[in-house]
Amino acid sequence: MELRPYQLRAVDDCAQHFLKKCEIPAIAILPTGAGKSIIIAEIIKKVGGKFLVLQPNKEILEQNIEKYRRIGPASIYSAILKKKEKADVVFATIGSIVYERIFDEHRQIIVDECHCVNPEAGMYQHFLGRKDIVVLGLTATPYRLKTSGNSFMLEFITRQRPGFFGKVIHVTQQSELLKSFYLSKLVYKEKHEVVFENVKMRGMEYCEKSLLKEFKRIKIQDLILKEIEIAEKEGKKCLVFVQFIEILQELLKKKPSIRILSGTTPQEERRKILEDFKEGKISTVANVGVLTTGFDYPALNTIIIARATRSLSLWYQMCGRGQRISEGKNCCQVVDICGNLNILGDVQTLETVLQNGSWFVTRGNQKITNKTITINKTK
Repeated sequence: MELRPYQLRAVDDCAQHFLKKCEIPAIAILPTGAGKSIIIAEIIKKVGGKFLVLQPNKEILEQNIEKYRRIGPASIYSAILKKKEKADVVFATIGSIVYERIFDEHRQIIVDECHCVNPEAGMYQHFLGRKDIVVLGLTATPYRLKTSGNSFMLEFITRQRPGFFGKVIHVTQQSELLKSFYLSKLVYKEKHEVVFENVKMRGMEYCEKSLLKEFKRIKIQDLILKEIEIAEKEGKKCLVFVQFIEILQELLKKKPSIRILSGTTPQEERRKILEDFKEGKISTVANVGVLTTGFDYPALNTIIIARATRSLSLWYQMCGRGQRISEGKNCCQVVDICGNLNILGDVQTLETVLQNGSWFVTRGNQKITNKTITINKTK
């Protein structure tokens, strides 16, 4: 496969991190749709030796190893996939490998979705706390939420104290990919009737009980169905993000032709639904919390988001499912049913910038990381 110019730069920058055996864990920032799986494979190919690639879930593991196996052999170490094999190159879910010592000789480690690493405690911190290892993290969202009382901050992950990742070694901006037509443009449609004055807050997120009550008041399932019908009449491939199982079941009752997915969907049934979706046998799939990451379907051209959130990472990940390019696809429409765009903004305006020696994520001219935001407490 011929690499794109930014992929070549990313592979070179990241390969040097391993070849120089850098002791400081570093991150590379690549937008959703940039081809992280391909970049991971090419890094391993260029550097050689034993590699361990860590992912937070099986979906991302399957996506990453599928790309690598076009280059060379690799094994899977994941309880949920019922495979625990050892090889020079191993793709593992962190939960399956955290307490294992059989991979102590794998000193080169790539952490995909590295914003999941808690710098203070947790599985990653336990496993990566070894000496004499070289660690590289990849992410599209290089920040973590920090809360204190009634205030919160999106902390850039190399600026956390305490912190794990110490430096940024590569950044690919969305603007470059959009200008070069390597990303599909997102076109937003705001269509919501949620009155947020009716919804209580818990910390920085919406109280689910209060939010569900508001969703029922506005009959959100009817709003979703109307948008599904519009998309299907236009022959669109439609992915729907729903917040509650109860709403998902209401959708199915009203429109039995759609397929639904949740955390309780059996693995084989889930595989078949997604296979049929990608083959065009199903036009619409609605899900609760299972397709925000690791779902790769370039032809997807409509996303309906009926999930209210104050999380920029989650909003970005949901919108990002439509950023990949595909033949005949001009753009991806994002239908915002819950007012997220007004609060969190257009994800394709996000940039990672270095100012006065410090890294920030910005939206336009506005810094959105390392900036304290105060919210009103809810009794």
